[in-house]
Amino acid sequence: FALCTVSSVGYGDGYPITDLGRGVVSIMAVFGQLYVAMPVGVIAQTFESVWENRETILAIAKVRSAVLIRGIDGRIFASAFRHADE
Repeated sequence: FALCTVSSVGYGDGYPITDLGRGVVSIMAVFGQLYVAMPVGVIAQTFESVWENRETILAIAKVRSAVLIRGIDGRIFASAFRHADE
């Protein structure tokens, strides 16, 4: 019974014999695969979003570490932005 074997971790030594059992297992196998496929799609989409923004994320990390190393306070940035906005 191929669908059950493909969708489980068993070796096919236990499988449904009756038509009702095969039907139930088939439905469970399809829903089980859909249950796994939904979070995989969300994870893949998040990974793609982060991968597209990797340059920005890396640049922010470099600036943040440079600021922390030099001991620059956040108030300096706030003052600079207020001055730039005027």
